[in-house]
Amino acid sequence: EFQCSEVVPALLLAARTRREAAETDVQQAAAEAIAVLAANPGGGSLRQQAVVLQVLEQLTRASTESGDSQPVSLRAAATFALGVIGGTDAERRLCGLLEDGAADVRFNAALGLARGGDPRALPVLTTMLDPENTDVFAGETTERGRAWKRELVVTNAIRALRSLLHKNSQLPVGDAPRFLRAISENDPLPVLRSQAREALQLMPAEGRSAEGRL
Repeated sequence: EFQCSEVVPALLLAARTRREAAETDVQQAAAEAIAVLAANPGGGSLRQQAVVLQVLEQLTRASTESGDSQPVSLRAAATFALGVIGGTDAERRLCGLLEDGAADVRFNAALGLARGGDPRALPVLTTMLDPENTDVFAGETTERGRAWKRELVVTNAIRALRSLLHKNSQLPVGDAPRFLRAISENDPLPVLRSQAREALQLMPAEGRSAEGRL
């Protein structure tokens, strides 16, 4: 939680150590902690440490070198950390993860690329806004869990889209305005309706219809 580079070796050791299945929780916590550290002032220096990127990249892979499957939650956490760290090497890996088989990994890859202003994030961000896309609550088995997951995914997608448009004001936005309009008019959650309305105002003129303006 602090600007303390001395923790990096311990976090990397925890992130790459798995002697038993239960230790995947520790690996995930370590990846999440690296993301927190990277977001702090001075955290950008992590992108200069090749070993950090190497460990996180290994954690994003679907299987380990021994052939064991990597949990999606761990892979998603490592993907998110790569997006926070940023830089050319991280972005190269994130681009490959845009086509990953796990929705949470794809979503976090798009969020990371959008953070850096990379327009390649747009297609996946658009699917995150699609009201018909059931991947937004993949893995959730209860109605409450699905509602929570969808709110999280859509909120993050809207924030990322706004960030992306701030850096690429004339970016062709495709179906994003249509999905935002559907959310702004029909979503059961007032907070999502409000966020979608605000995002619609940032759309390039050709991406808005008259009824989408406020």
